[in-house]
Amino acid sequence: MQNYNITFKVDGKIITESKIHEVELERYQHVFEVFSRKGISITLNGRRIAAEELLQLTLDDAKIALAETREKMGKA
Repeated sequence: MQNYNITFKVDGKIITESKIHEVELERYQHVFEVFSRKGISITLNGRRIAAEELLQLTLDDAKIALAETREKMGKA
């Protein structure tokens, strides 16, 4: 298998992988804000997460928390 490199550009400016992850995390945080305003509890590993804690989650934990919360919503 050959080595390959994928480059993202927006308006001619290269977007780094870390910037993509930063924007992705911001999007998760936005969804958590919307859920909180609607009274939907966010959970991670079965534990309710306070609004202040949500801002401290890593990208990986945010992904898990959103998936877990959406699964819980589907069972309600």
